[in-house]
Parts: sequence; C-alpha cells; structure tokens
Amino acid sequence: MQLVDAIRQAAKNPTPVTDPSLTSAAVIPQPPTSAATAGSAALHVAPPAAPNKEVFGGSIVRLELFLDPEQLSILLSGIVRGAHSVLTLREAAKYVRITAGDLEQLCESHQVPAFKLEGKWRFPKAALDDWLAARSMADLTNEQEYEEGPDGP
Repeated sequence: MQLVDAIRQAAKNPTPVTDPSLTSAAVIPQPPTSAATAGSAALHVAPPAAPNKEVFGGSIVRLELFLDPEQLSILLSGIVRGAHSVLTLREAAKYVRITAGDLEQLCESHQVPAFKLEGKWRFPKAALDDWLAARSMADLTNEQEYEEGPDGP
C-alpha cells in the first residue's frame, strides 16, 4: 500500500489510539527490517501522547524512516544546501521561475535586487522575496486601476 492510499484510508476510517505504549515518547532499539537497512542500527521512536482530536481533528499518521549514518548525512546536507541566503543566477532564475537569460537582462537594467561578485550575479534571497512581493502588489494595483478606469468605478 502506498503512503497516499494509507492516508486516504485513515481519513475515511479514523481509529482511536488505544495502545497505552503510544502515550509517551520512548526509544526502543530494533533490528533492521529489510535488506536496504541491513548492517545499520535502527531506532523505533514511539510518538508522544495522542493529539486532542477536538483541536486537530482527523487521524494520526505515523511515518518511520530507518536511515544509516550515510543516508542521514545525505539528507541533512541536502537540507542545509537548500538554506542559502544568497543565490546564484541559475538558482535565482529557478526560484522566480524565469529563464536565466531573462533574469540577467533584468539585472542589467537594475530592475532586480542583485549584485556582482567576481563578475557573477548574486541575489540575496530575502531581497528577492521582497521584490516579488512588491512586484505582485504593484501588478494588483495596476490591474485594479485598469478595471476602475481613470475616473474611478
């Protein structure tokens, strides 16, 4: 069964958690369960107390990942790599979803917050976020003015 199917099934048939062992966090060492995790120690982490259904509503879905140290390192380094505060031209173009050539033209005409470092364009991510927000607000304002006409509605 795929994860999506399991979530759908849990949403259709919610079952209350009645197992007392799931009411407090516990770490229980367990042997690996498949050939993919053979040779690595796995830990089973029981979730904390069941959430209050009045607040959260819905069913509980539990996801367990068994990673060896190398897999964990790859996962964490991927997360850290995506957390840069300064983007390259290619990263920024992908982030704003335009071509790198179009973004470079915007940089040359000083329409985008960017700077050159050793001859290459760099983009502060926070400044790009602000630029995108300001641009979308300006487009929204222009659209409203166009619909209202020059003398108002």
